[in-house]
Amino acid sequence: MPIKLVKGRVETPLNILVSGVNGVGKSTFASQMPKPLFIDLEKGTHHLDVNRVYAESDTQVLEILQELIDSKHPYKSVVLDSLDFYEALIHRSVVAEFSRKKEGIEDISDIEYGRGYSHALKKMRHTLNVFDKVIESGMNVCIICHTHTVTRQDPLLEPYQKIELKLHTKAASLVKEWTSFLLFANYEVRTVSRGEGFNKRTVAIGDDSRVLFTRGSTGFDAKSRRPIVNDNGKHQIALDFGAFIKSYNNAFKAEETKQ
Repeated sequence: MPIKLVKGRVETPLNILVSGVNGVGKSTFASQMPKPLFIDLEKGTHHLDVNRVYAESDTQVLEILQELIDSKHPYKSVVLDSLDFYEALIHRSVVAEFSRKKEGIEDISDIEYGRGYSHALKKMRHTLNVFDKVIESGMNVCIICHTHTVTRQDPLLEPYQKIELKLHTKAASLVKEWTSFLLFANYEVRTVSRGEGFNKRTVAIGDDSRVLFTRGSTGFDAKSRRPIVNDNGKHQIALDFGAFIKSYNNAFKAEETKQ
């Protein structure tokens, strides 16, 4: 069979992971995507006017995704809310599987030699492969994940705190590598100077404005396969899907112009 050459850029449905603290507006952002269906694991989208389905296990989530792949439906986007809750379902199924073989296993950490976490990682990798098939079927994918703060040790720096995905370390690395847009949602923070002379200091002040960071720092993880920037060229936009898609389309037009 001859090799089929595909030339130039190929537009595919979006593959987004939105992380951030509780209540910042991650689910609201996802609800603004084209015709979304929420897989609401936490039953926390009641304040949103969206279509949703519930699932009680990781197996049910996979069944829902497979039905979206195989059947005709009106949805253009699927939202998993949330990934850290889904990982907990995976861990629960792994514990149930191993406890049938050995007594005394009540938590995934009870499984010897880290085999429980390895098994859970395989399940997470399989889930991401299914999401790839969802994307191939023509649907956008948005995965929501909560965050937590950890202390990092770096031989070149003083110990520092970083906001990371609320997942097991290897699962977090897998997901960050898989997604095309790792977006970090947070409240707007600005700095002001207070005091005078030796008492002068810089203070961070937050407000109700919510922003989406598209490039990471030592404080949090973020990335984008296409430059998502605001009108001033900063890798920071309003926490609004309209703002995201505007920047996304502008970046695509700029790439086309360079050709």
